[in-house]
Amino acid sequence: MQIDRNEFLKYLDEKMGVDTSEIEGDTALFSSGILDSFSMVDVVMFIEKSAQTKLRPGEVNLENLDSVDRIINFIETRQDD
Repeated sequence: MQIDRNEFLKYLDEKMGVDTSEIEGDTALFSSGILDSFSMVDVVMFIEKSAQTKLRPGEVNLENLDSVDRIINFIETRQDD
């Protein structure tokens, strides 16, 4: 399972309207207000489709999803049941 960094940034730009020119890997997406809580559902759907997996409710949190690096690391190290 993996998420392509460039595809995710393209998604943020085209679908979420985020100017990704200043987004670094560790830029906080949700806690900084770049994305709001309503956007979390869309991001989770993108992750699930791209990584061909289903996230469990306990996995949908800022610790796992607040930056591009966190999302990629979470998906790469996650164990599917």
